[in-house]
Amino acid sequence: MKRLIIILSVPVLFGCVSYTVIKTIPDGAKIKQGSVLKGITPYEYGDRCLSYTSKTFTLQMAGYKDKEITLTKDSFYFSRLFWIPVLSWPWMFGYQDLYYFELEKSENPNQ
Repeated sequence: MKRLIIILSVPVLFGCVSYTVIKTIPDGAKIKQGSVLKGITPYEYGDRCLSYTSKTFTLQMAGYKDKEITLTKDSFYFSRLFWIPVLSWPWMFGYQDLYYFELEKSENPNQ
């Protein structure tokens, strides 16, 4: 029985990650979640959160206005229908494959 639980847990623990790529125009913007620097665009982000979870980030780049963005797990993942369905239902929706955001030039060149 213990072996069966382990076998059924593996797809849930490792197969329910949703990935997306965040790109900006222009490239090279800092991406922060709260005060934590996550990386520089283009940036690949992934997590194991449940469907319809939202994550908020701030895009920052010298000479451009800061832009707050929200990513929501609302894209249906058809392939997860073929996993052990009951276990994959909480993760049936994930992020879009790619998000593009255009940064707006700042009127204040010191920003």
